[in-house]
Amino acid sequence: MQAIIGLFRRGYTGKTDTLNLLIDLLEASASASPMPQPQPEGHDRRKVVRYRGLTVGVCTPGDTEDEVRENRDFFEQHACDVGVTAARSWGRTHWVMHDFAKRRGARMIWVKKRVVDGAFAEANLQQARELLALVEQEAAQRAVPREASPAF
Repeated sequence: MQAIIGLFRRGYTGKTDTLNLLIDLLEASASASPMPQPQPEGHDRRKVVRYRGLTVGVCTPGDTEDEVRENRDFFEQHACDVGVTAARSWGRTHWVMHDFAKRRGARMIWVKKRVVDGAFAEANLQQARELLALVEQEAAQRAVPREASPAF
């Protein structure tokens, strides 16, 4: 695993909606198709998408330790290169992913969910695009050839 991106904040701030939009953006970009219809608000999904040579897993649940453990298991079962998950602002949901990243030698990238007054859909879409940019950075890093080791 290359990286885990954790979208964190307290409950009812739009993490699920933002990650659903990220799934939609990944699917639309990977298939060169138009953006699908928005998911119902608060609808949890776990999804794997092949994107720019990476296996990207996105898990919208993340309010409890059990949900985050299921996300971790999902990333392992699908051999994800990049995992994106919701989490709470502190506590066990944070530590489950932090420990998993450490064990797998993956970067742990924490992104704080922005909270806005009004214009929720636009703010969530903007943050989903920012998460997509982080996934693209991971794809670009993977594409950079490593320098050959000197022969001895």
